[in-house]
Amino acid sequence: MVGLIGYALIAILLQGWVISYMSIGVGWLVGTAMMKGSNGVGGRRYQIVAILLTYAAVSMAAVPIGIHFAGERKQQREQRQAQQRKIEDEQRQLEQESGRNPLASARASGEASGKLGTWLGRLALLGLASPFLELQSSPGWAQWAC
Repeated sequence: MVGLIGYALIAILLQGWVISYMSIGVGWLVGTAMMKGSNGVGGRRYQIVAILLTYAAVSMAAVPIGIHFAGERKQQREQRQAQQRKIEDEQRQLEQESGRNPLASARASGEASGKLGTWLGRLALLGLASPFLELQSSPGWAQWAC
């Protein structure tokens, strides 16, 4: 959890930049915790668990990073919509003053439905799959897919 939170915080502070050395740091944290938790006992089982925990921490860090930047995009979108509404209101006012009938616009609002558990499960799967999804969207991946 410490690795996930640290990884996400650093990525957010760096405005979305993710440095591979951060993953090495998370791996070191997990390895240190595994050694302390097992009282110094090592072995293949502990190594595999450490690898899986490191992968989970680094990949799941995409979830809070995505939530942070989605919030920023939402604020920007709301500001643009407020500006657009202001312009539309001014146009309606000008149309009314000139004697024309303004056109009414209807907006459909969708209501999000679903259970919290289902939503959290999907969010966890998206986080775990995020490295592979990132590979698909990068230009280097398209060259290898040929």
